Amino acid sequence: MHVSSFGNGLRKDLAALAAGVLFPFSLAPFEYATLAFVSLAVLFMAWDGAGLFRAALRGFLFGLGQFSIGLYWVYVTLHDYAGTTDLAALLITASFVCFLAGFPALVGLIGVFVRPATPAIRLILVYPALWIFLEWLRAWMEFPGCPWLQVGYSQLQSIPGAIAPVMGQYGVGLFAVMTVGTVVYIARSGCPHRKAALAGLSVVWCLTALFQGYQWTEPVGQAVKVSLLQGNIPQELKWLPSTTRQTLRWYIDHTVDHWDSDLIVWPETAVPVHYHNLKALFDELGQEATEEKTAVLIGVPIYDQEAQKKFNGVVAIGLGQGRYLKRHLLPFGEYIPFPRVAGYVAQFMDFAYSDFSPGSMQQSPVYVAGMPVGVSICYEDVFGQEILSTLPDALFLVNVTNDGWFGHSIALDQNLQMARMRSLETGRYMIRATNTGLTAIISAGGEIVSMAPRLEAAVLTGTVQPMQGVTPYVLVGDSMVLVLIGLALSITFALPRVEQRAG
Repeated sequence: MHVSSFGNGLRKDLAALAAGVLFPFSLAPFEYATLAFVSLAVLFMAWDGAGLFRAALRGFLFGLGQFSIGLYWVYVTLHDYAGTTDLAALLITASFVCFLAGFPALVGLIGVFVRPATPAIRLILVYPALWIFLEWLRAWMEFPGCPWLQVGYSQLQSIPGAIAPVMGQYGVGLFAVMTVGTVVYIARSGCPHRKAALAGLSVVWCLTALFQGYQWTEPVGQAVKVSLLQGNIPQELKWLPSTTRQTLRWYIDHTVDHWDSDLIVWPETAVPVHYHNLKALFDELGQEATEEKTAVLIGVPIYDQEAQKKFNGVVAIGLGQGRYLKRHLLPFGEYIPFPRVAGYVAQFMDFAYSDFSPGSMQQSPVYVAGMPVGVSICYEDVFGQEILSTLPDALFLVNVTNDGWFGHSIALDQNLQMARMRSLETGRYMIRATNTGLTAIISAGGEIVSMAPRLEAAVLTGTVQPMQGVTPYVLVGDSMVLVLIGLALSITFALPRVEQRAG
């Protein structure tokens, strides 16, 4: 290989790595949305003209930068809260990052491998379709499913975000990545269809802009006054029997102080004791809540004595009815995936309550003051398709979580950003009650109405407007995007002679 050729290849390798490092800054808490376009454009240009090995390498380097910077908090969780040693936390985090980096590596590898594709087809259809499909795949996988750091979230407040109620965040991401591919194609020397590509891109962006501010759902009934309790119980103390009484006292006292609210919400596993062990106390609190005309949602572990199974649940008392059992469990935190393999990793960790069972996929709705609400627990709010199970009946969304595992890291902001996308997709308000933050009220347009201070004991009180109606995304979920991805890839393989026609 010629020295200059090697030097140019190395520069593109380093550019791909730098682009990956840049990408997380397009997401919360930084939210420089333009950086998503810039970083992906650099990667696409680095792929231009690369062979199979170099394309895969540059995709891997991009992913290495992307996930090392954006998911550094995995180390914090493992080391500070899961009881792992420095070395074990580092090795597990590095392995996780390398695994995830394999997804952009696959995009580069497959994209170059598709020989019939012209540069236009490759940049505008193949790379975007593969990128979003693999984003969907890594979120869909049971283990280690990871929907973090996906392109669509970076555009929550920009023009592409306007199509979230139509196609969900994967649709937003597909739009954004196709934009990147089109711009890179236009910028290539010798592009034979520059004007047509630019005109098409302009038209699509203008049409998308028309969706901004469009109301897919409408208010129904009176606004609901809510109080969200954030106990800020340190994770290292939360599960100690010696602190249970004090924890319970804090939540009960602040519940009683807010009987003027229509709904009071405790966060995930606010009380680290099984519900049946405190049933008499909760019955008494529920009776008082009924007298005060208030509903209370309590995050609490539930033990089914007949089935001999433990669940992570939410129980409604007072003017609330029903319960919800968490369906999408957190690997290692709530169950051990593939015990024969992952059990070896689990022995280095010390998570409390790592033996929950998943709740049924079909559960009766939870009611608050006679109205159905969509309840989710912990990181279930980062899976758009799963939130749809309660819609269109649910008039607003409730998420309870314990983000104390994330410490002071940016994971708190990333999780909140994804929750905001759920509101935008469904046209529903969402209230999030968390143990340490970020407790918030989110509008039907995905905007933060109010938020409690992070890592402080606080009660966030505000109003939520129930909404009715459906967005297109509620009706079809991720199906529309997956069909479009299938069409894009089908076009690629159906045009073997397009190279000659497009030049």
